[in-house]
Amino acid sequence: MKWLLALVLSWPLHAFADEGLTLDAALRTAFERSPALAEADAAVQAAEARALAAGTYPFNPELRGEAGARTGPDDTAADWGIEIGQTIELAGQTGKRESAAQAEVKRARAERDVARRALAARVRLAYLEACRARDLLQIETAQAALARELAGTVERRLEAGAATRLELNVTRTESGRAEARARGAEGRYRVVRGALAEAVGLAAAVGVEPVDVLKAPDDAPIPSMPALLARAKEHRPELLTLNTAREAAQRRVEAAESEAVPDLGLSAFVQREGGRETIVGGGLSLPLPVFDRNQGGVAEAHTEVARLGAKSAAISLRIESQVVQAAAELASAMGAVEALRGNMATLEESANLLRQAAEAGKIAPSEVLLVRQQTRDAARELLEAVAEAGRARVLLDLATGTTPLPPDDGKEQ
Repeated sequence: MKWLLALVLSWPLHAFADEGLTLDAALRTAFERSPALAEADAAVQAAEARALAAGTYPFNPELRGEAGARTGPDDTAADWGIEIGQTIELAGQTGKRESAAQAEVKRARAERDVARRALAARVRLAYLEACRARDLLQIETAQAALARELAGTVERRLEAGAATRLELNVTRTESGRAEARARGAEGRYRVVRGALAEAVGLAAAVGVEPVDVLKAPDDAPIPSMPALLARAKEHRPELLTLNTAREAAQRRVEAAESEAVPDLGLSAFVQREGGRETIVGGGLSLPLPVFDRNQGGVAEAHTEVARLGAKSAAISLRIESQVVQAAAELASAMGAVEALRGNMATLEESANLLRQAAEAGKIAPSEVLLVRQQTRDAARELLEAVAEAGRARVLLDLATGTTPLPPDDGKEQ
């Protein structure tokens, strides 16, 4: 953020970037390497396999044969018979099972979308935090260099008899404090870079460097609360997942109820007895559902429908709270950014005047330190406000289910 460094007397930017990483590249890498997404993909494939199995008719034709020798006082003859049978579902159970399995596929895909949106939000937040820490390090490093420069100037003026020992001690103390702050910012930056690497799916030792410029979200008005809540209801993947889960549970109710209907067994046979008589006939069988009518399966399926309905109501309330909170945080952060931007011109002018006065020896070191501290604090405050606005935007997108995904992510919605 070049305008931040202008506030601290135009100290040059650091060249961070052995392994420069843009946000788009971070998202693509995370989606390629994420074990959670691989697991979600496998869950979808497993659900699709179960749907294939559920749609396959479960009863194959059954062929049976028998043969035997008939012996008597006069002669010996052979008896044989062939029978073919087929079990027939009377209540369309296969179709209902397939319908329930297809609903489970939709549920698995919705759960995969939950994982994808969560990963995208996590990477965005980690990248934003890394940019914040990088820019804070730049501010503190610039301030430390300027404090060292001032201490050197006062030391030369002391040797020339134009400054006091007290002024030198004050500037040296401030230089030490500024150096300590810079080292602390450097350590913090190493930590968040490691967190970014972990979010992306890389080893922390890789040392990824964020290269995108940290900037506030656009100034477009935040949509009204009813519009935001409607967007969350339409797009929030957790709600979509619950809806598909309830659909799957209802299909399981229908399938469980159909299982109470007995299957019909049909058969046809041909028999030859003693080489002289041929018998052709058929048969049928129908179990009587006196005891087992799948009562347990039906009750369990109904209970699952009720449970998911209660869970849906609870999650809807939680999502509404998240949307309200995220929208309020974004509005507050954007207001802070706008207010702090208004001080930019004054601070830049003060920085220029400070430089000229310091070079001419027309200002006391204490005044130099005060103005420099003000510019540093202003730069930090604006940086924090911009970062908080970016964070609030990510959280609002996550709350409404509209977190942007990598452009080349082609998974089914």
